[in-house]
Formats: sequence, structure tokens, C-alpha cells
Amino acid sequence: MSSSIGREAALTVARHYYTTPVSYGFTDLETAILAAFVTNVNRRVFLLLPLPPAAAATLGSMYSRLNNPRGLRGIIVDQFLPAALAGELTVVQQPPSEGGFGGDAEAFLRQYQIKNLAGLVAFSSAAAQLVQDFVNTGAAIAQQHRLLANSSKCRRFLNTWLDAYGHNSIARTGMVHICCEGISLLAAKSLEWNRPGSGFIELSTRYVNMQAAGLYPFEDEVAAYLPVAGQIKGTSESNRSCFADYRRLAGTVFDGPLPAFYRERYASRFEPKDLERGIQGETCDVLGNLLPAACLTSVFTAVSGEALPMLIKHLRQDQTAENEVLAELIVDECGLTGSDLFVRHTELLPGEVVGWGQAGPLRWVEQAELARLWLESKGEPCIRLFHYDSQINSCLDRVLSLRPFSLLGCPSGYYDITHDDQRDDHEKLPRDFESSVVWFVGLMSFRGWRDLQRMGMGTHRRTSFTPSFGFYRYPKPHPDCLDVCFARTAERTADQYRQLVGSGIPPHLAQYLLPLGWQVGFEYGCNLRQAEFGGWQRSKFTVNDEVRAVFTSMDRQLREVCRIWSDVSRADLTPHYIFARTAAGVSLTD
Repeated sequence: MSSSIGREAALTVARHYYTTPVSYGFTDLETAILAAFVTNVNRRVFLLLPLPPAAAATLGSMYSRLNNPRGLRGIIVDQFLPAALAGELTVVQQPPSEGGFGGDAEAFLRQYQIKNLAGLVAFSSAAAQLVQDFVNTGAAIAQQHRLLANSSKCRRFLNTWLDAYGHNSIARTGMVHICCEGISLLAAKSLEWNRPGSGFIELSTRYVNMQAAGLYPFEDEVAAYLPVAGQIKGTSESNRSCFADYRRLAGTVFDGPLPAFYRERYASRFEPKDLERGIQGETCDVLGNLLPAACLTSVFTAVSGEALPMLIKHLRQDQTAENEVLAELIVDECGLTGSDLFVRHTELLPGEVVGWGQAGPLRWVEQAELARLWLESKGEPCIRLFHYDSQINSCLDRVLSLRPFSLLGCPSGYYDITHDDQRDDHEKLPRDFESSVVWFVGLMSFRGWRDLQRMGMGTHRRTSFTPSFGFYRYPKPHPDCLDVCFARTAERTADQYRQLVGSGIPPHLAQYLLPLGWQVGFEYGCNLRQAEFGGWQRSKFTVNDEVRAVFTSMDRQLREVCRIWSDVSRADLTPHYIFARTAAGVSLTD
């Protein structure tokens, strides 16, 4: 089968998957309510209708922290709206001394076991009226928003000023909220690559149901290229083996060999509840490397109108049929809210296609050298300072001597940026530090790379996702069964990947069977202002261990080439903490 025919067949599979209605439904009341919130109630891709910014941000945050089987739309009707409306009830507003809840709507819902809108309606006639009033006003407001967004005034004005005059700052002020549910982890990473101008919240991988984990049907796409069933045997089974290993090592309720190891080794270091929180977080972080790229997740995206076209391009650049269909559906949904006015110039231009080159300046010699160093590093990060301005110190001396801040003493009227009592925790270095740029290359797990990618003002590129650069190794104490499992998983999935590619399956399709622990080569470029703030943010004890190690390694290398870096950097260079999700950081060496 020719590649073009196979591509079209794969697109048919992807379109069938994404256009099949979701398996869950909503009552008539819930559907009426959701008309004020979302563009549809039965598809995997939908947009939030205009909401107050605080409400949209709250929903996005709840998206990643609440495991509702009906996704974000289920969260709206089961948790978000019942709590918001219940807050208007007299019994909720009354102080506890008068038998009320002092404004605590969640406490009210818990006490009366109200778990959805139907339960709130049944509570009292006053509650039922609140819900009905919201249905009436919400639908009217949503209709008004649609009318305004699709008005000829908006379309003519934006068409003129965005295209004819090129005033992109207009699009920068518009914000679009996109919800993609039941998409692969691979597609999620493509969406999340689009920074700056975009924000993303992904469903926590700790909510993956290891008993019945969903998989994107990439095997059907493989069959489109290789119709003979025998040639594709074992791909989905391989993914399910990853889930089985996860279940075995984690246990049903975090009682498997990995949590048991942590419990036995560190029980005396933490309070019981804190210990369990740390164990659960660490277990999910470590075993998350077993999750296959085809594993299903959900992503909430807030993107400016200016960045929206690039989000569409990013999806298409990664070449998968799934991404192409996601791009189509996002554009379709934008047409329902008037946001399609921002979807322009999304065709891939020749320079963009050539420049996308995922490997970038990571030439194969450098990749091989990094892989060799990684093999010798016993799981510690392998990162190299690829480029920096040779005049970095003299440049900084010059700008520092001309500005009202100082590194040497603190003359009257000057601000000493090295003094913690003068510099706020969230304060970045002065903008003068943007004058010098540093560029790093390295290796890290595909799962961990997402946190590097989140540093919005940095420049990110990575190699293709392949089994070429080794599988993640956990550097902290752990049971031998973890190494055995990772080694077995790496050998099996690498063999299957190479068999698929050798049989004519495109590499971008074969990568769906790879677990996220396979490493990618990456580039990370930023100016010194960004480097210092990123080092402060991502070296805290609450951050995933691998990601911490990457940022602390970069900070140490900066100290070697920039003589003032130890004075201005706030990075926590502690090699490892026991757990990332405890009340306070406990060093592994304490």
C-alpha cells in the first residue's frame, strides 16, 4: 500500500474515533445548563463559551484534579455549578450559630450528600428555582455572545485589521479555551508545545485507570498501512503489558513492591499522612514512565487569538493523523464561537517545514556522545551547556555598572539584588540580564520533558520520540524489581518499534507504542533572566526529581562560566529529596 493511501486510511480511522459520540450522556436539565458553558455535549473536542476569567481558570484547575467520568462537562454539572449556586441559599449563607454553613457551600453539599444538579434541585424549591433561573439567563447570555462574536461588525473589523494591516496585537487580546478529552498522551504533548501565548492543564496521570486504561486506536491506523493482521500482532498487547507492570509495582491501593519499599525505608522520616502523600506522588512519578504514548488523557488549553494559528501548525507539524483531525475539529469548534476569525494563515510554509527539524542542531555525533555520557551517569541527568556568550561576564559588568542596582556592597540609593531581604521570592532579575543567552542540550525522559517544555519563555526543541537514546533510570534507592521491569519494557518496546518501522510503518505512527520513559534529546535556550527564574521555580523540593535534576545541572554549569551566577541564582542545588509531595523537603542525604 502506498504511503499516501495509507495516510488517507489512517485519517479515516482518526476521524471515526473523534466523530463517534462520547459514551456518556447528560440529562435534559444538564444539557440545558451546559448550553451556557460549552459548544457541544457529545464530542471529544469542544470549546468553553465566554466565562469570567476566574471561572474559566477554576474549571481548568479542577480539570486536572478531579476524576469525573464525564470529563470537564461532568465537573461543571456535578461539582462546579452545584457549589456555585448553593452558595446563594439562605441556609448556606447563615452563620453556624444560626444553623447555617457560614458561606461554605462545599460543607453544605457534603452534609446533605448532594452530588449533582439533580440532588440540588431536589433539596428545596428555592434550590430548584436557582437552577431554573440559571438555565434561563445562561442560555440567553450564551446566545448574545454568539450573536456578537459572529456579527458582521466583528468579522469586517478583524478581517481588515488583522490581515490588511497586520495588527497582530488585536488577536493577542482575545482568549480561546479549548477542551480535548480522550486524546493520546502523544497528542497532548503536541498541543502543549505551543508556548508562549498559551496555557495548558493536563489531566493528572495518577487518574489513569490501570484496570481499564483507554488507548488511542493507533493499531487500527497501523492496520491501514499493513492490512495483514499477523503483521501488527502485539502492539496493543504491548501497551497493556505496560499497564499491567504499573499495577503490579504500584499495587491496588499503593501496596505494591515500590510503595512498600518506600514505606519500609522512610517511615520514620515523616508523619503518617505526609508519608502516604509522598509515597503516592513518588510512585506515580516513577511509574508514569511506563505509560504508553497511546494512553488517553485530557487537556484544557487557554490560547490567545494570536497564538491559535501556531497551535494548529504545531499539531500538523508532528504529522500524526490524530493531530491532523484534532486540528480540523478545533477549527470547526472555533467557528461556533466566532474564534475562527483568529484561525488564519495556518498552512505549513516551506521554511517552517524545513525549520521544524525536531533534532535541530543536535547532530548525531553529539547525540551519541550524550547517550554515552548518560550510560555512565547512573541515572543522573546528561546535559551540556551547548552555547553561551563568551563576553557574558564583561557584558554583565558593563550593564551592572550603569544601573541602580549592585552586586558589590549597596551604596546609598542602590538596590542589592543578592540580598534575600530586598528581593521578593517571585521577583525576576532586572531586564538587563536578558542581554545574554545560554543554550543547553541534553537527554531526559519524554515524560519529564513536558516540564521543561512548560517554561513558557524558553526556546524548546526535541528529537523525535524513538528508542534511540535509552530508557529512564531512577537514580534514588529503589527495589531491584523496578530495574528489571524497566529493562524488560525497554527491550520489548524497542524491538516492536523497529519491527513496525522496518515493515513500512511511518516512525510518527510507530511511536504510539513507546512508553514515556524512553528519552529524547532536547534543546533549551533562554536568556539569563529566564534561566535564573526557571532555576528557582523548578528546583524546589515539590518538583519531580528528574526535572529538578535537569534544572540544578543547568544552574551548576552556569556557575562555571558566569562568575556572578552564585550571587544571583536562587536555585536549590540539593541533589535529591526523598519525595516531591510532602509538607517539607527532606533531603535524601539528611
